[in-house]
Amino acid sequence: MKVRAGMARTAAIGVAVLAVPALATGCRVTGTKAGPAPPAVTLQLATVEDADAEYIDDARRFADEVGVLTNGSVTVTLLLEADAPWSPESEQRVTAMTKAGTTELAMVPPRVFDTIGIHGFEPLQTPFLIDSPELAGAITTGDIATGMLAELEQQGLVGLGLVYDGLRRPLAPHGALTAADQFDGLLIRVPISGMTFDMFSALGAVADAGANHRTATTGELYPAMETQLDIAASDYPVGSTVTANVVFFPKFNVLLANPAAFARLSSDQQGALRRAATDTVAAAVATTADDEAMAQSFCEGGRRVVMAAGSEVGAMRARVAPLVTRLRSDPATHRAVSAIEHLAGTLTIPPYRLPPACAPRTGDGAPLLTTPPPPGP
Repeated sequence: MKVRAGMARTAAIGVAVLAVPALATGCRVTGTKAGPAPPAVTLQLATVEDADAEYIDDARRFADEVGVLTNGSVTVTLLLEADAPWSPESEQRVTAMTKAGTTELAMVPPRVFDTIGIHGFEPLQTPFLIDSPELAGAITTGDIATGMLAELEQQGLVGLGLVYDGLRRPLAPHGALTAADQFDGLLIRVPISGMTFDMFSALGAVADAGANHRTATTGELYPAMETQLDIAASDYPVGSTVTANVVFFPKFNVLLANPAAFARLSSDQQGALRRAATDTVAAAVATTADDEAMAQSFCEGGRRVVMAAGSEVGAMRARVAPLVTRLRSDPATHRAVSAIEHLAGTLTIPPYRLPPACAPRTGDGAPLLTTPPPPGP
């Protein structure tokens, strides 16, 4: 999740459908020979963050397409940062808003679902399982995502689409996180998620869902964060280092609908929302910035991307192996994890190569400092 430098703000942004100006006055769309058109409907889509978050473009794309596909009979407006001011608990609260009908639609990361009793998306958080954009994208556009979304109906929610956002990796403002034993006692900033906390506990670290980059106790930058390259490029200081081949798991967002609000739509309107979600999912995969290009930009900005030794990545995997075994003890989770492994075997995924700007080419083993280095003479 993105960090807030100042006070959060809430903004309601209407998505205009120029072809149907009558919607602005609440008029009905003209009927056809097949019968009168359904009344115009306005749906509110709540997001956790404000317009600075990269995934807001996906929310806008979905809203625009709903207007087009319904010929203006449904307008989607965005309520940005619906739980203002933003806090680490905002993902939980926006999900609860959707379930309660306070908002008709929402876009929420499913990582938070396990904190409110929804466990069907935990396979997506399985440590080190989904480690490439290609695999993450294939999951969102296939049967795995469809099955997970369908299970939400048993939880009082309608799942419309699983949207890929990015890969989550370790970032250190000072030094480089390239060895398994560097996690021992390491304080690391993470979003609220039961699986995320369990994973870092298995690695030996101390997870903390801080409200910003700095710890509440000392005011110093966290020694490490779990984040994405596209966020880190703008949010973290020059000199920060991301370890490219340590991919904890991806971040996704789920397009959700309140069941009662969804049921009030006509079957054609419901179909249009599902089609818009499907197209948004596909577009997110197609338009997500190239991972190596993001690394190039990150390094050109005075930061570093390094690679941990393969033996160290293996040691990290060994630390979380008991957690993975626990996950797979649930039959449904086991089937989903196995399906992801099978899908990975069907894909051609090119090896990750650090771009020229990201020298040195391998992890340098620099110690991970808990406080900034002293200033030079």
